[in-house]
Amino acid sequence: MEADPRGYDSESTVVKPTPGGVRAPTVLHVDPRGAGPRDVDPRDVDPREAGPRVPPPAQEPVPGDFARAGMPPMVEAALPLLSLIARLRTLSGTPDLEALRLRVVAAVKAFEAAILGVAVTRERAQAAHYALCATIDDVILNSSWGAYSLWARQGMVSTFHTDVTGGERFFDLLAHLHKDPGSNRDVLLLMYHCLSLGFEGRMRVHPQGHLEIGRIREGLYRTLRGEAERELSPAWRGVDARLSTSGARHLLWAGAGLAVLVLAGLFLLLQSAVNRRSDATFAAFIAAPPNTPPSLRGGPPGPATAPVAAKAQSRLVDSLRRTLKREIDDGTLDVVPNGNGATLRIRNAGLFQSGSAEVAPAYTALFERIGQAVRGEDVSVQVIGHTDNVPIRTVRFPSNYELSVARAQAVAAILARSIGTDAIRAEGRGEAQPVRPNDSPANIAFNNSPEGRAQNRRTELVIRRNGSPTPPDGSDPESGHEAGQESGRESGRESGEVRP
Repeated sequence: MEADPRGYDSESTVVKPTPGGVRAPTVLHVDPRGAGPRDVDPRDVDPREAGPRVPPPAQEPVPGDFARAGMPPMVEAALPLLSLIARLRTLSGTPDLEALRLRVVAAVKAFEAAILGVAVTRERAQAAHYALCATIDDVILNSSWGAYSLWARQGMVSTFHTDVTGGERFFDLLAHLHKDPGSNRDVLLLMYHCLSLGFEGRMRVHPQGHLEIGRIREGLYRTLRGEAERELSPAWRGVDARLSTSGARHLLWAGAGLAVLVLAGLFLLLQSAVNRRSDATFAAFIAAPPNTPPSLRGGPPGPATAPVAAKAQSRLVDSLRRTLKREIDDGTLDVVPNGNGATLRIRNAGLFQSGSAEVAPAYTALFERIGQAVRGEDVSVQVIGHTDNVPIRTVRFPSNYELSVARAQAVAAILARSIGTDAIRAEGRGEAQPVRPNDSPANIAFNNSPEGRAQNRRTELVIRRNGSPTPPDGSDPESGHEAGQESGRESGRESGEVRP
């Protein structure tokens, strides 16, 4: 720093506070572990032997301050200026700049006087003084109220250092002092505080200025922090103990658990592969002849019994249509004769959630009414579940066939409350029997359309009077399905027949 008649050679009387009383002469040392510069005092050598100390007067917390304990004297002397800088950054109104300048000049001179008695070299004192002046100028000149004020001509750098470059030497001094961080630790710590409080200097107009400031602060912080202790517990002592065999047992159990998980995953993978391949086989099996199941029943009824059977069928169909008139009118279901009883075709819209076999509560009452309607009749009920042709691959339902079986079982369980389990049989057909058979391109296109898939997702209740013969051709003329197809799964895959 150049000689300045208003600087360090001032002959004005200086009063230096001595918190805690007069202490022995101190020398600034640098802790080799990176704790920062500190004053070595006979009372501070061993904290366990140190006597009571009078704490310094409480000061306002300073943003960016590490801690007052062990703070270098140079930084402690700069605390009033650092606190003033922090307040200037958040100042909303326009202050009296002339009064502010006089106050800052007095604070800078107080800092000069405070570091005169500290064991620091003149070069470090000048660098610290310049850093504080440059930071004050940078903060004020970049505020909304100080950019075009008298501070541009009468800043602290030009007043105390006769430098009109506006703090351009800050980064040059920082780079120079950074070469010897052990000797210049107190100045580097002060400059770190200046950067933390907003000093940017020439980096403010640099295209990557903010990134560069961050890089400089990060490097300075690492230098001040020093190398961290690599060992978590350098003074640990081992304990002589016999080796326990529990570790081997734990490894054995862990290996067994891992093997179970691998086998379970392999099982699920193979099950999924088998289900995928069986879908095509099942569809081909359903379409294979004969289309009618073998039967030991006699031929068609004679002329005497035919009117009786037709009358009983008509009475059952009429009874169901009267009971379910509301559902028939709104399109929820259809009731059609099947030769010796009636077939109820219930659309699954709202009956089941997608991928679920739980009957919606709104349909539970419907199935209970159906059960009550046929309760007094000598009939058997076949519940058949159908799905669309969109595949499903879940752990619970590996294919559409399992889903259709589960849905048929759920409906059969509700009907069993009224007519008992002996009269009910649940079956699943998956996507094998669509409403329109896949025997033409038009039907295939329909079954692949959203409308066709909605119609194919259905549940059918085939109600037959016991003792009535099956129609001679095995067909269901009203519903458009062959009776042989309705029993295809039963005759070919006995596992598809599930009783609730």
